[in-house]
Amino acid sequence: MILELAGGELLDEAIFAGVPIDRNRLHITLRFGRIPQILGIEVPQDEAVRILTSLGIEPQGPPSNGRCDFVPPTRRRDVTREIDLIEEVARIHGYDRIPQDVPVPLEISAKTLRDRVTEAVRTVLTSAGFFEAVTMSFVSDAVSDLFQPRGALPKLTVDHSSRRQENVLRQSLIPSLLLSRQVNERHGNFNAELFEIAKVYLHAPCQKSAAQKSAAQNTEAQDEPLMIGLVTGRPFIDAKGIVEAVAHRVCPGATVTVKPSQVAAFAAGRGANLYLNGTLWGWLGELDRSVSDAVDLKDAVTVAELDVGLLESNAELVSTFQPLAQFPAIDRDLNFILGEEVAWEMLESVVRTAGRPLLERVGFGGQYRGKQIDADKKSYVVTLSYRASDRTLTAEEVEKCQQAVIDACAARLGAKLR
Repeated sequence: MILELAGGELLDEAIFAGVPIDRNRLHITLRFGRIPQILGIEVPQDEAVRILTSLGIEPQGPPSNGRCDFVPPTRRRDVTREIDLIEEVARIHGYDRIPQDVPVPLEISAKTLRDRVTEAVRTVLTSAGFFEAVTMSFVSDAVSDLFQPRGALPKLTVDHSSRRQENVLRQSLIPSLLLSRQVNERHGNFNAELFEIAKVYLHAPCQKSAAQKSAAQNTEAQDEPLMIGLVTGRPFIDAKGIVEAVAHRVCPGATVTVKPSQVAAFAAGRGANLYLNGTLWGWLGELDRSVSDAVDLKDAVTVAELDVGLLESNAELVSTFQPLAQFPAIDRDLNFILGEEVAWEMLESVVRTAGRPLLERVGFGGQYRGKQIDADKKSYVVTLSYRASDRTLTAEEVEKCQQAVIDACAARLGAKLR
């Protein structure tokens, strides 16, 4: 009737609307020895092959060495793994043939390194008063531009009817957390201290050259690194202490250092690049008022973003026993006048080297600029603790170490005692 009355045309073969189904299915290997391990009963090899063949799951040659390759029909897209083949054998062979008292081997799962690291991070941050947030991976183009610590990278976008506005895969966790903080402020919950552990999306394989794709260093961890993002109303120095607590919880012997950052979103002189054992770990700083105003935030915001992968590579999660000190420490302070070009990191390094082996701890006691000091100078107060493991130190021993520190700072940094 379609041909006679409706003007239809009969084609010689079937046509597909869309993309045709790929008929070249991957082979699935079935190890017959796995059947009793999973089901707890023996199913003869010939019977298993017969069952699968009757379901259209064709064997690729005769069984060999206790295994056989099978190819499922195109209609069975649910059959992709060995366990799927075993399930089909069990279904046709009969679940009623599996006795209830046959023990099935179980293995206790263990936490991965990433699980243990992120669990430790959560413990530190929640103990410090932060709440964990879960935000969308998609943001708008304008929100994505709020915080770009890596510079202007090509953005990854999706074109979908449900994602016309927020269609950019985020390259930082901070913009999403700023929006969450904004919602909290609108509901009267000011200074919401939030953190999130999630991936950011920096590159797509299709955007890489052939050389980049073949390079070993172009891994998923670099294209989609797992990051820790946090936002708080606390000042920079407090946020730095929290970041250091995270590092020392996961990597007890790690050294965290900071250097001035050029990230545009930070207020002038209020941003820093964070380094873990000398490798760039992330960013920390107080946001410029223009950034917080862009999302209508009333309070000042300090943010940090840290790489979980670097924590994993330096993780020391098994505690090492260290005996308590049996002898008292002796504390001393030194107040140095130095040039503006001398950073605390440089001073600390010289002091630690010169004070060995009795110097146990170096602390930052304060910084001063004022009338009593020249305009191009500043003052650092250094707190030092000396201790010996086998005796109580004498005043002469401590004074000798103090003098060594003073001489080294004068020679290498031009420092003078105030």
